Parts: sequence; C-alpha cells; structure tokens
Amino acid sequence: LTAPGVAVYGNESEEEAQEYVQVLDLSAGARLEFWHGAIIASEQGRGLFGGSSPTFERHYLPDVWLALAPAQPRMLCLANGQFFRDTVNGMWLNPTELAFPLKHDGVVVSEGYERRRFRSQRVMLELWQNRAAITSLSRQAFYASTAPDIIAGLHHQARVRPTEELGRTVIGVGDRDGDGQNEHLYIYSGAAATQAHAAGVLRAFGARDIMFLDGGGSAQLSCEGASYIRRIRPLPQMMATIAAGEQQPPAADPHLQLFEKMLARWFQLLQPAR
Repeated sequence: LTAPGVAVYGNESEEEAQEYVQVLDLSAGARLEFWHGAIIASEQGRGLFGGSSPTFERHYLPDVWLALAPAQPRMLCLANGQFFRDTVNGMWLNPTELAFPLKHDGVVVSEGYERRRFRSQRVMLELWQNRAAITSLSRQAFYASTAPDIIAGLHHQARVRPTEELGRTVIGVGDRDGDGQNEHLYIYSGAAATQAHAAGVLRAFGARDIMFLDGGGSAQLSCEGASYIRRIRPLPQMMATIAAGEQQPPAADPHLQLFEKMLARWFQLLQPAR
C-alpha cells in the first residue's frame, strides 16, 4: 500500500506469520496520531511519577477504525499501541490503565501505572511535526521534552518472552538523509515473531533506534479498513497512520460515533428473531 508520505510493505508468505512494516516520512507531511478510549477515572497519585494514571474504555480496533475514518480521510492504517493492564482473574479489565506514559497534543494523558518492572529498560518515542526520537524515559526527560506527542514502551533488549513467536508491535526511527534528525518512522506489526526477528526487520529498513510496544494478543493492524493482523482483544489505546496532505475538519466526535454505533448494535441484538 502507498499514500503520500507513507508506504506499507508486507510479507504474507506464511499465513500464521504475516508481518508488515509501515514507513512514514515525517518530513513529507505524514504523521502518527494517538487515539485512546474515553477516560473513566483520573486516578490521581497512581502515576509513575506521582501524577495520574487514569482508566480508559477499551474498544475493538475495527470499531475504532469505523469511528475515526469519517474525520480522518487520509488515515491509512490503525495499529495497537501501549502496554496496559489486560485481565483480572481471567476476565478482561475494562476500563483499564496504561502501563507507561502517554502525551498527546501537548497534554499528558497518563503517566502509567507500572512502577516496578523494566525500570532500566523504559524508553519513549518523541514525535515532532517532522522528526522523531527514541530516548530513555525518566521523569525529567518526559516533562522536559518539547515533543507534543510521546508514547513510552520498552527498549528492544528488554526480555518480554524474547524467543517465543508472538504477536509483536515495534517502532523504529531512522535518519535516511544523514542530517542528524530522524525524519523516518518505521512500525512493525507481526502475527508471530521473536523479538530479535522483529527488531532485525526494522534495522533492515533503516531503523537505528527501536522500541517495543504491546504485543501478543494485542498485536493488531488494519489498513484501508481491512484487517491484516486480526485479534479479538479490545484495546484502550491505538496509533493511526495519517498520509500527507491537508486534513478536513472533524465531522463528529469519534467517541460519540463509537458510542452511537455500539447502541445500534445492542438494539439489533435485542430485537426478537423473525
């Protein structure tokens, strides 16, 4: 798939091991936008740095695509994003918290709840209009960053079941023109891959710094409305790839659209069978 500033490459040689790489040229106007479910409770004081770690509604990725598409005519792909608290006693936790910090349009949405695991292996993707960087995560670095959009994850050497072939979502940044700034963003989505394989694919594309996001049953990818990597797990946070070009003003609140769509579906289920 191609669109202004974006190309999507796929390896579909094995149905159970499909993998895709999105290449975004930020200097050409392509961008990555963060989406999250509605905030249910602010949960002040629970955050990684003493701030808030709010709970978010979880939604199925195809439903979010349908809700966002009218307001984002240049959206090419939608993928999962942040690590989050998934289950309690075997039941999906909804609403739920994100594990690590998230910043969107200059506003800190969440500091995340994870204070114990992977303390020395936390990194963050900083996004500006025409460049990106993956740097170590700390309170000082996070709050001092001028990037309007930040999503945090794990260093590529963090051991998250590294040798198992699992769903993987990985982000990399690269400097193709050698000007010292990373103007290219790479997003790997794989149905079944080891950590080393996923990171190796991004390095082959030109990524020099790499960060892991949520994977396993959360690894999902939809492009142009079609599911390329399908899972049934609802998610609290996702990433939308937007092609270069002027955007039309939003037609409606995507959260409201999603709520109306859910109401319509429930109404259909309540109708007596004919």
